[in-house]
Amino acid sequence: MAPAAETRRFDVPTRATKATFQAFFPRIDGLVHAMQTRVVMPSKTLSCVALAFTLVAAPRLARAETPTPLVGGIVSLHMFDEWAISVGPEVIVRVHLSDAAMLPGLGGFVTPRVVFPFSHEPQLFGAAGVSAAFLSGEAKVGWALRTGSEERSTSSGFLGGIGHGFPAPIGSSSRSAGVMPFVGITLFAPLTGGERRHRFSMSVDIGVRYLPEGFQAFPPNVIEGRPLRGGEGTEPELTPVADGAPLAARRWLAAARDEHASIATFGRLALELLDLGAEADLVRRAHAAALDEIRHAEACLRLASRHGAGQVTIARMPGVATVARTASWLTIAREGLVDGAINEGVAAARLRARARAAASAEERAILTRIARDEARHARLGLDLVRDALRADPSSVRPWLEGLLAASTPEDERRGSRASAPLVRVRARALTAVRTMVRETTGTAQAA
Repeated sequence: MAPAAETRRFDVPTRATKATFQAFFPRIDGLVHAMQTRVVMPSKTLSCVALAFTLVAAPRLARAETPTPLVGGIVSLHMFDEWAISVGPEVIVRVHLSDAAMLPGLGGFVTPRVVFPFSHEPQLFGAAGVSAAFLSGEAKVGWALRTGSEERSTSSGFLGGIGHGFPAPIGSSSRSAGVMPFVGITLFAPLTGGERRHRFSMSVDIGVRYLPEGFQAFPPNVIEGRPLRGGEGTEPELTPVADGAPLAARRWLAAARDEHASIATFGRLALELLDLGAEADLVRRAHAAALDEIRHAEACLRLASRHGAGQVTIARMPGVATVARTASWLTIAREGLVDGAINEGVAAARLRARARAAASAEERAILTRIARDEARHARLGLDLVRDALRADPSSVRPWLEGLLAASTPEDERRGSRASAPLVRVRARALTAVRTMVRETTGTAQAA
């Protein structure tokens, strides 16, 4: 039997649980002591690495991509040092890197909590550090502080943990806001506080986070279609609505709606190209892209049915026939670059990554096919910019030169090697546009 002074380290709420821990206390206590001696020293180095990353790398990442704030709440059960429950908010600021990389998201976290030990008065606990997200999982390292009690001094030290989330969109659209319940395990290794500091401890965490609108947390089936500019209020209607379908089915239904809406975009593009007197090859490619989107929508509906949505069809897209505007080469160039070369280029890169993580051979084949088509649509976008620049240089060239003034060839060379699809695709598109402007300028001077 362990001495009474040592058994007080495990303050448990019931006699039966206390008796169980007293029986196994020597073995558990030895294991905890060994873990503390092995973790405390390496944790000093890890803490320094976490601090260096926060001060140096995080600001650079924030300049490369738009940070996304995630806010939620967390409840934890603490054990080993003493039994306790803690509750508090959690704030994460995450920067998206790449769907294809092992670490697609990096950022920082802050979580203040109130700790309620089973045997004495409440305490305060706070932690801050950096986190890395991969698919729906994450890992974090940082520094934590816990206030003292009669038996413990205030302690601070290394904190590390892993977790897994279960993202769920609110609504049927892939761009909707959502919530993400999550579970995790966190380790706390105190480094300061003297002989009376808290001991090495572990906690089991349960919480939920709010995901803002547009946050890409629903892999691998989110597919971004080409938007219908001016027709934001017109969306395809599903029959039946299938609101109660499983999450995987609703993801594929949202993808089907996005792809179906893109049919109208390419249909209008073909009409505007005819109005402007564009080459027949561009008109043909616009019609071919619309046919691609029909196949994409049908494939997504099939997969939604496989995942439990039933026999859902797209009934109609109300209001699409009334979306009209005056055709212009400047509009063709803008949408060709932004919605085509960049947006669909990024979609192709993300779809290739999601195809590699697909749950079945059928999903992998469909995602691969859609990725190949989206890449072809992105090339069409650049060709539209090129033809618009030739047809109406007086309006298109000033707009392109204004875009290029905010970038440099060196920035574009660095960006073309980035792991983040948005940074990489945007840099390569701007490089191609820079070449177009230079070539047309040279041609005009020669003439």
